[in-house]
Amino acid sequence: MDSFELNKIAGAVLGTLTLTLGLGIFSEIIFAPEA
Repeated sequence: MDSFELNKIAGAVLGTLTLTLGLGIFSEIIFAPEA
């Protein structure tokens, strides 16, 4: 388990989290309930 492999895994996790967060905010803007 070298540092490059660890870096790759950390990058994948961070990328997935960022993508999920971004999609959540994006859909919230699109499907904002008109109050």
